[in-house]
Amino acid sequence: MTNSQCLNYTTLTSGAASSNCAANPGLVTVWAGNTYVYWTKPVYVSAIVSSSVGTPSGTVTFTQNGNPADPTQGVNGAIAPNGNGVATFLLQNLGLGVYNLSASYSGDVNYAPLSLAVQTFYVINPSVQITVSGGATSITPGTPAQVTLTLMPLVGFSQNVSLECNSSDAPIKLAVTNPATTLPQYSECTFNYANPSTGTEAVGASGAVPSTIVMTISTDVAVNGGTSASIARQSPWALAGLFGLGLVGLIAGRRKFYRSMAVICVAMMLSGLFMGITACTNAGYSTPPPAPKVTTPAGTYNVQIITYDPEALIQNSLTTPMFTLPLNVQ
Repeated sequence: MTNSQCLNYTTLTSGAASSNCAANPGLVTVWAGNTYVYWTKPVYVSAIVSSSVGTPSGTVTFTQNGNPADPTQGVNGAIAPNGNGVATFLLQNLGLGVYNLSASYSGDVNYAPLSLAVQTFYVINPSVQITVSGGATSITPGTPAQVTLTLMPLVGFSQNVSLECNSSDAPIKLAVTNPATTLPQYSECTFNYANPSTGTEAVGASGAVPSTIVMTISTDVAVNGGTSASIARQSPWALAGLFGLGLVGLIAGRRKFYRSMAVICVAMMLSGLFMGITACTNAGYSTPPPAPKVTTPAGTYNVQIITYDPEALIQNSLTTPMFTLPLNVQ
């Protein structure tokens, strides 16, 4: 039994497997040593059963972890070769994920059983793969650093994407607008998009020249703003002023003027005035104090960069596999 060692996009009913191994970039892409297959597209893998002394019979079963990868093909996954000895397995019914299939020949009265490994492949939705030249990125606390990312379109992909940074030790959060990012403490991540108004980057069809985008990570951000605190401190002064004015109106509006009542009202008004003066110890509270900047603590962080389709109703990561950027804050 032989295997073409390539993923095909024809049925191979002629048995000439080797002539159909040219990769269709819309269905199968080989990138960075990995083979990616477009989910739900008619992609096939084939095994050829042959002998120089006769025509073998029997069946071929394509298995994953010892079980038929798709029992609906053939009889419980056992596929009978055609007249040319070709057993063809359709990948269209497989779910998303990584596959390490084996093509197992059952044997017959004249030929012994045999198994052959099929090359590893990824079944994916249209995706983008992110790479960056060099290794880890080093940043001095309080200064930004720029990294140029390469976005390679994989099988069947052709649309705009947005990017987002997350810390690898935090759950991935996706959002259409204002992405909820989780980065190392006191840091932020921005991207130099080709379309700044929409926050997207154009990534061409598979097989096209990869796109590039510049990412900036800053480890010096403002925290603990003073706006709400200043408003809270102005409240006692405002309340005290209103209290005093109300007492003046109470005194002026009475038809009968009693000395004892006047003394009580004046005393309460002076108390309110004293509360207002003591509450306002700094005239600068009308302008919120600037928020302090705190630098990211030194250490090594793993920052994940993911892509997503900003127009999709359901946000799924388009990055295959997940890209992680080692970040050293020194």
